[in-house]
Amino acid sequence: MLADDADDIDDIDDIDETDDISPDAKLYVGNIDYSVTESELKDLFTKFGEVDMVNIPVHRHSGRTRGFGFVTFLRVDHASKALKLNGTEFRGRSLQINYAKSKAS
Repeated sequence: MLADDADDIDDIDDIDETDDISPDAKLYVGNIDYSVTESELKDLFTKFGEVDMVNIPVHRHSGRTRGFGFVTFLRVDHASKALKLNGTEFRGRSLQINYAKSKAS
């Protein structure tokens, strides 16, 4: 574990959520390689349906990606199909994919 990883936990509250799209259409994608771009992640997921948005948060101090991201589809059924990628290898890492959790109000 890197020293900066402890700071990453505090930064999670800084991630913006999208209120106008069903939370079931938004997926959390974990364990992504630090060099993966939002464009590459979008390309991976578009085979399951139209992707509305991709976000890979970066650490505010180092500027390095944080090893996870979010993919939001326009349709919930497309997000459900994309869950098939859970556990598959992408760029040498096994992806962890789940529905994104809404922030507590």
